[in-house]
Amino acid sequence: MKAKQQRKAAPGEGTWSLSAVMAELKGLGTAQNRKVYRRHGAGEKQFGVSFANLDALRRRIKKDHELALELWQSGNTDARILATMIADPQSLSPDQAEAWLAECSYYVLVDALVKNVIVKTGYADDKLAAWTGSEGEWRGRAGWMLLSLTALQVASAVGTVEVDHGETSCRTPAAAAYIRKGWERKQQRGKAGSR
Repeated sequence: MKAKQQRKAAPGEGTWSLSAVMAELKGLGTAQNRKVYRRHGAGEKQFGVSFANLDALRRRIKKDHELALELWQSGNTDARILATMIADPQSLSPDQAEAWLAECSYYVLVDALVKNVIVKTGYADDKLAAWTGSEGEWRGRAGWMLLSLTALQVASAVGTVEVDHGETSCRTPAAAAYIRKGWERKQQRGKAGSR
């Protein structure tokens, strides 16, 4: 059997292999998180790693598309979320994006795939059109998540819009800030142990 290629990690980190990352993820998981994530649909194949720990590991690994592909193939939910964080969006083909989405059955993983990868690709608009019209739960969710992220990008690009409200106290909020505020409210409501 061919040995897996070792990759350079951050200075002082050594090299990253699939087995090293999986061991790190396993060590970062907690029984409490596994219980909570399972209740939210993550399934059994997970370690229960917090997003704070996933993000810290992402910063250490940086971008590593080949490792991301291997992590996705593991089928482990934590590894797959990390895969979306370290994948190179420009290296993930439209067919691979479809394949990854077809393997998703957990809303957090769908959202991570769209937010971390798909919205940053050259084919995001094509996927937006195809997925928002889908009757499948996860494809549909991916499409609507992609729409909201695209709306945020457009709102940021447009910037401040001046509206004459006449002699009223009405104000027009900046669209990007208003969208972010809505997301923050939603996250605060769902923060009680969900991921």
